[in-house]
Parts: sequence; C-alpha cells; structure tokens
Amino acid sequence: IELPFNCLDDIWRGKGIDRRYDPAFLVPQIVTGLGDIFTEDGNTESTTAFVQFAQRLCDRGALSLTLASLCSISGSLRKAAFAALYLFHRAIDSKAGKSHATWRDRPQLRMLLNSIQRGSVFRNGLLDPKKSETPKLHPPSALFLAKAAFILSKPGDPMYTVINKYFLKINQAHGAYHDMTRLPLFASLFCSHSQDSPYNERIFALKLLRDSFFDAGSFSMVTNCNAPDLLLTKLIQNRLDESERILILQALTCVLKLGDYYATRNLLARAGLLSFLCVLLANQGERPNSALLDFVKVSVEQGMKYTRNTDQDQLKQELINLLEPLMTLGINSQICDLFCLVVESLSKLDYTEFLSSCGISVCHSLTLLASSPKSVRLLKAVCSAPMKNEIIWEDQLQFCQTILQYMLRLGGFSEQFVFNRVYQLVADNRLSPQMGGKWSTILQLVLAGHTNAVTNCQQIYYKCIKALILQIPKDNNDNWRHLGARLLNQVEAKHEEK
Repeated sequence: IELPFNCLDDIWRGKGIDRRYDPAFLVPQIVTGLGDIFTEDGNTESTTAFVQFAQRLCDRGALSLTLASLCSISGSLRKAAFAALYLFHRAIDSKAGKSHATWRDRPQLRMLLNSIQRGSVFRNGLLDPKKSETPKLHPPSALFLAKAAFILSKPGDPMYTVINKYFLKINQAHGAYHDMTRLPLFASLFCSHSQDSPYNERIFALKLLRDSFFDAGSFSMVTNCNAPDLLLTKLIQNRLDESERILILQALTCVLKLGDYYATRNLLARAGLLSFLCVLLANQGERPNSALLDFVKVSVEQGMKYTRNTDQDQLKQELINLLEPLMTLGINSQICDLFCLVVESLSKLDYTEFLSSCGISVCHSLTLLASSPKSVRLLKAVCSAPMKNEIIWEDQLQFCQTILQYMLRLGGFSEQFVFNRVYQLVADNRLSPQMGGKWSTILQLVLAGHTNAVTNCQQIYYKCIKALILQIPKDNNDNWRHLGARLLNQVEAKHEEK
C-alpha cells in the first residue's frame, strides 16, 4: 500500500538517537504491513492472515503506539495513525476476528476503539467544518488511550479492572470517549480509597500526568481536575511513600516547567508555591531527595522568568526565606547549585540589603565554601547573600579571613564581591567593635590582592582598606596599618595631581 503522505520527513523529538522507535517510522510501517494483507474480496485465508497479523501487532504494543501518535504536532503522522486505527478496527470487527479463539482481549479492544471512534465523531461535529486539518488529541488524552489499550490486552494488569470499568460505564453518546479536554480519571484515581489497589491507582495517575504533560496547552486539562492543588496537599502528608512523593514532585516539576506563564502565575502567585516550599524544606531533615531540589530550582527559575515588576518585592522576600531552610538540609553539590541560583536571582532583582533575619549564618557560609573549594561561582554567591544579623566578632573575623584566602587562590573576577563583603562587615558599626590589632591579619590579606583589585575593583578596594585602617588603633604600631595608610596617601596624591 502506498501512503499519500510522508511521515519520514518529520523530525525525531524523542529522547535518544535510536530512530527505530520513532512513531514517524513505525506507524507508516504498521499501515503498510496491515494494508498489504487487507482485502475486501472476502477471501478466508487472506482475512485470517490479516487478523492474525493485527493480533500480533496489538500484543506487541503497536495499537498503543498508534493511539499515542494522535497527539503529534505532525498532521502527516496523525493521518497515518488514523489509517492504522481503521485497519485495526476492521480486523477486530471482522468475522474472522470474532471467530479467532486465541484473541481473548478482542472484545475489550473493540470496546476501546468504538469509544474512540464515537468520541472523535462527536468532537469533530463541534469543530469548524471549513477546516480540513486532521483532528489532534491533547497529549494527556492520547497517552491515556495508549495506556488503556496496553492494559486491556493484559487481564493480569493491576489496572485492568479500573480501566475496563471506566469504558463500560460510559453512557453518553452510545459510549463515546468524552475526556478530550481534561486529564482522564485523575481525580478519582489519585483520591482513590479502593480496597483493591489504591496505591497502584495513585501511581498510575501520577505517571500519566508526569509523562503526558508536554506544553502549555495541557495546563487547562490539568487544572480542570484540580490536579496541582491535589498534589500540593498530598505532599504535606507525613505518611507518604517515598516513591509516591518523588512521582508527585516530578509531576509538579513538569507542570511548572512546561506550563509556561499560566502555570507559573497559577502556582507561584495564586498558590504561594515558594512559601509552601520553605515549609516543606524545613520539614525534610538532612537528606532531601533530589526531586524536591529540582522542583525548588524550577520554581525559582520560572518565578524569575515570569514575575511582573509589581510582584518583585514579594518574590524577593520569598527567595530570602528559602535560604535558611536550604542550609539545614546537609550541604552537597545540588544544594550549592540551588543556593547560587537563589542568590543570583536576588541580585537580578536589585536586592542590596546586607543583613536579614532570614539570612545565612557564618557557620553555614564556611560549610558551603568547604564543600566546593574550587567554585568561583559559590564564592561570589556566599559574598552576595544576605547574612544573619546575629554575627559575633570572632565569626566575623574568621569569615573575612576565609573568603580572602579563597579569593587569593581562585581569582576569577571574584575580588569585587569579596572586598564588598569585607567592607560591609568592617564598616558596619553594629558588628565591628574596636578589636585592636585583630584586624591586622585581614588587612594583610587585602593588601595581598592589590594587583588584581586595582584592575578589577579599585574603588571598593580602597574603601575596604580605609575601613580596616580605621578599625586598627593608631597607637598599635602595626606595620600593615602603616603600609595601608601609605598606599591610600599615594592614591589621594595621584587624584590631587589629576
């Protein structure tokens, strides 16, 4: 059989490079294979071969792949999928199919295809008749039908009874499939209290949502069944299986990341997602799963991408509130990366406050630096993050000494951030009592970075030296103080000459 359309020109967008499982390759092969055997002349032998071949294809998941292809953005692929469904339906509805004793799941597949056919006819009647485009299903609906075909062909599947009952209970329009604009069965499965397998039903609903959410167009189907609210409510339950928790987080991550503006506004602005995550992180203990941290990361990124100017103050406060619970989770590379993202986001929002009641402590700052001693990005983030306003001078001294040592070793244009943080700590009268010569060690380290500082951040460098000199008493007879004072006098003399 020759197809009047070309699916092989469509670009493969799946994961991986193995094109053997590309629907644009397989679906036309299914149509060709069935079409070459199919005959209208009533020949018994050819009809039996046609039915047997269709059964083998169904057993190997070809019908599921065909149904999933109905959500493709390619009109050619959807045409091929409808052609394949027609041939499958003819095989299932034929006399040879009905008398084929080994095809035990044929009645269920016939029920499924009839429901899809009637649902498509009903839906197409609501479309503009002037448009001749091949109908396209939403991804959640297409994937549900694909999973249903696979489950109905295996009576031993834990979800067989649920899916079979779902199609048997459809009464409207002679059993027409009607969940075209919402996530099928999600609310009833996710909130299931069935005595048979409620856990399996929840897992099925979560995997369906996670695997079928591809674009912003799917978001309306998700909100029609209140899926985001149900998932967030479930997350705060203490007695929640870890695998189920991970699936919930993965599903929410997909919704937020791929749902674009509408998902971000719905979850962040309406539901207060970042504030919710602060509470969730605080109750996680020292070993959070990576799925939760991925969800937090996507939430921050989407919040920065779609937040309006009028909402920036609220976003700033929510980001600051994230810092403290992050530090209680146990430092690892993923925590460090998330910390850097939050601080960089605050910088983009022009947040300049030095001290905050929700900032990070000196102890946590030093732990972060020790976890990634070669990361310039982390050094910049630690020196830019708001700090707790309960700093004692011993911690202050140790922190300044540590960040200066890291700066001298790493470089990487981190001088501006480090000298600015040292200046803030030294110049703030609330934090810096007169500690005699104890600041001399810090001044020595500052002067050691003279070469790069003069090139990259001259102004803040000299302000930092001046603040340190003021902290060291004149009668201390400190050599580093005299050296710093001489350097400042030379700079002032050059300015006067100019």
